[in-house]
Amino acid sequence: MEALKATIEKNEDLAQYEPFIKKTLAVRILQKAKNFYRNLKFKTLAKLLSFYGEGKSEEETWASVETLLYECNREGLVKTVIDHRSASISFNKQVEVIENLISFGNKLRKAFIQTRQVSYQGHADERNRIFMKVKEKIDEETARMGKIRADIEATKEIVAKEQEEEKSRQAA
Repeated sequence: MEALKATIEKNEDLAQYEPFIKKTLAVRILQKAKNFYRNLKFKTLAKLLSFYGEGKSEEETWASVETLLYECNREGLVKTVIDHRSASISFNKQVEVIENLISFGNKLRKAFIQTRQVSYQGHADERNRIFMKVKEKIDEETARMGKIRADIEATKEIVAKEQEEEKSRQAA
């Protein structure tokens, strides 16, 4: 960040881009962090992204980082789960893989439909038969991934309930 500050001091026209550069850098750090961590405590994340909320209070900084995390999830840049009870975030690789497969399946389905339209114009019965078999397999796989996603969510809920029950037992 020192290099950014020095560059802005030399050329003040670049100051207008500082928030965008910081945001881009923060997203890039999150993308790299998901390769090394499964979970990150809020404090560790705050240290990694300390420049992102520079000049703000700790609460405002965390609000900025949390907004960034939600935006990254929404845009599909980095999939995270925020757990306020344990004060940590988790990088959810399974959900990311499932969503990528579903997206890929949807793109292939669109390609099959377009190919099918072209094949009606020509002599592509064999090609059409093969594409239809592949499309069926993709539909099956998409359905299977949807079930896995539902199972993951159900498991998360069960684990959360068990953790709450365990805390209740320990408190009693």
